[in-house]
Amino acid sequence: SLPSGLAFDGGQLYLSDTENHTIRKIDVLSGAVTTIAGAPGQRGTTDGNAADARFGEPEGIALDQSGNLYIADTDDNTIRVLSLGASTVATVAGNNAMVGFADGIGPSALFYKPKALAVDSSGNLYVGDAFNMAVRKVAISTGTVSTLAMFQAVPQGIALDGSDLLVSLSG
Repeated sequence: SLPSGLAFDGGQLYLSDTENHTIRKIDVLSGAVTTIAGAPGQRGTTDGNAADARFGEPEGIALDQSGNLYIADTDDNTIRVLSLGASTVATVAGNNAMVGFADGIGPSALFYKPKALAVDSSGNLYVGDAFNMAVRKVAISTGTVSTLAMFQAVPQGIALDGSDLLVSLSG
């Protein structure tokens, strides 16, 4: 229900199933669809085992070279990570109890409807922080969030082209 973010790796297509509050995987060859994190229709903020994890309308996703799937948990205003190897979910940055705009580390950083994600090979995650109309950077190793740019419109999509960060803006 309202699939949003997509990431592809080795014949597997990962997607955020936004209105079902889940992360799904499609085996491209067989067409088999499985839920790999969350439970359909069960909204929440729970970290831990992927099957027990809960999300609040996840949208953007990005896959790194180590098999970690980063998730913009949009309605929870957090950035989460699903370790595909360990099948666990953890919150990287943001605070589901607070909406706002603040740079900081882990839960002291605040987001307002993060939507789009991109990850680079140096361990940085780029976030389209929609209602703050900003692009934010998360240093994955420390959870440190900083603001890169602010706009007069909502950043809808983010992509990396070498060292360039491309941003699509609504309106």
